[in-house]
Amino acid sequence: MSKNPILQILKEHYGLFSELYKKVLRYLIWLFQNKTHVFPSKARIAWKIKGSVKTVGNALKLFKGLGILDWKNRGAHSNLYLMDDFFRQIELEKIDEILTNF
Repeated sequence: MSKNPILQILKEHYGLFSELYKKVLRYLIWLFQNKTHVFPSKARIAWKIKGSVKTVGNALKLFKGLGILDWKNRGAHSNLYLMDDFFRQIELEKIDEILTNF
């Protein structure tokens, strides 16, 4: 698992993420555990992490820029978010341990 380029990117940047950005990432990983794509609204993500829609939008832009996730705009509907199959291999309870013990 350590040879995955996405894991390398996450390990390099995870410690710099704010706690709310980490919550956004954890929530998305949780959603992706049994799916190839998800489509929560930014408002839904914000509500789940107890943060603002702006914070969620900023986190998503950062994650996309780092290559952690991608999305497709669906017009009047929420975006369709896509993540690598790698994220289904991560045990959500261990993500902090995996990413901070590089």
